Amino acid sequence: MTIDQRVVSQHRRPDGSARALRPGGGGYVGPQATYLPGTRRLVGWQAIDYARQRYTVGGDYTRQRHQRQLVEALLTRAGNAGLATDRVKLEQVLAALGDTLVFSGERTAIEYAYALRNLTPPALTRVELPGRSVYAGGGYIGEQLDAAGRGFLRAVAAGEPDAYLSTHPALIDD
Repeated sequence: MTIDQRVVSQHRRPDGSARALRPGGGGYVGPQATYLPGTRRLVGWQAIDYARQRYTVGGDYTRQRHQRQLVEALLTRAGNAGLATDRVKLEQVLAALGDTLVFSGERTAIEYAYALRNLTPPALTRVELPGRSVYAGGGYIGEQLDAAGRGFLRAVAAGEPDAYLSTHPALIDD
């Protein structure tokens, strides 16, 4: 996985164990797992922990970018392992995921994996929808997309995301 900035975990120690809550609340105590920029091979808990961190420069928007990076890394790894075309391997992975994989639909996960077998990271266009935190009365009330992000959603609904992105290339997350 490519880590694009130094990220310090709020949740995990360097060995993967959970950090203890500070007595009386107010955060966590103990050493923190730290993820340094570069191409890294992460074990499962590290990848999830890295992608969960929102207390970074950029906040939740940075977390969303890191989640997109994780999906790309997983897709690359699955493709390199031949999961989409090796039913036995795919069934082993699905069994290992157990109840952590929630799947619904008329088709099975194996059928979807086969249908998407040629999907590779270079074929994906990752889109970052810019927004900002919204406050009212001194309190945080949520997030709001900027005009460009709202415009992209309208373009998707109209079936014209490519045309919109061609005029708003800053939304493309390289």
